[in-house]
Amino acid sequence: MSEKKVPPADVARADAASRLLDRQLSEEWKEEDEAQLENWMDASLAHRVAYWRLEAAWEQTDRLAALRRPMRETPAQTAPTRNWPFFARIAAAVVVVGALGAGAAFYAAEPAAKTYATEIGGRETITLRDGSQIELNTDSSVRVALSNGERKVWLDKGEAFFQVRHNAKRPFVVIASGHRIVDIGTKFTVRREARGLSIAVTEGKVKLESSDAKLKPTLLTAGQVALADANSVSIAKKPVEELSTELKWRNGLVEFRYSTLAEAAKEFNRYNRNKLVIADAQAAKLTVVGTFGTNDVDAFVRLAQRVFGLHVVQHEDETVISR
Repeated sequence: MSEKKVPPADVARADAASRLLDRQLSEEWKEEDEAQLENWMDASLAHRVAYWRLEAAWEQTDRLAALRRPMRETPAQTAPTRNWPFFARIAAAVVVVGALGAGAAFYAAEPAAKTYATEIGGRETITLRDGSQIELNTDSSVRVALSNGERKVWLDKGEAFFQVRHNAKRPFVVIASGHRIVDIGTKFTVRREARGLSIAVTEGKVKLESSDAKLKPTLLTAGQVALADANSVSIAKKPVEELSTELKWRNGLVEFRYSTLAEAAKEFNRYNRNKLVIADAQAAKLTVVGTFGTNDVDAFVRLAQRVFGLHVVQHEDETVISR
């Protein structure tokens, strides 16, 4: 019986995924690394599947290790360590083997997983069988797996607003960037950014858990916003009105309250393929107040011209604004 050979492309994808996830879990992860990961994931569905398999394998292994820690309080375990590079190579090999079965191993692990995604400028509302809702913002992607024991959502890209029908017997868990957000009857937003994972609670409570054993679980209540990265979690309090402003995207709007022109341009660029470029530092510091349609770049450009007297040059894929 001949031995089945692993296609070189599968080996290369698994190796690339292991190196990216290894770096993401290190203290060296930077904004340019996040951009590299997103570009690699966007290149093909095969890249996404390779990364998802590896991330799921790591999360399962790390969780099992965390469960064992309290039972064995030996001196060697008092200082948490992560032998991730070694595990990444093992998991990558498992991923490659699984690829031989046309993805059977991946789908066996997540049998009910279904992917939902939006394009740049798009929005979508997903209503689950239990009545819970997930609203996807621009350029976002989630995978949803429902079972009798647990409801799981992986936020692989972008931003989503969750309205959860609480059920203590069937936890609702959102997984993103090495963190788990567990519903305790609530409405909340999760957004993946270059600087880390942002979680804003508008109603009820959630529990934030990290894959890093050094970070203790954190309870977030209404009005609290957490920014979590691989090494830390910071929490701030925001007024309800401010959180409401940040959620206007649900109605296709963006609102600016004394935002700089640079900040406003960056927000518009999330929703539009034609990018706004603020070409000089003085113009970038001007402040803007107002509400716009997420796709109404023309209205924003008119404001820049008529109110601030700025110069606008249109190019094929960008609009340059300057003094």
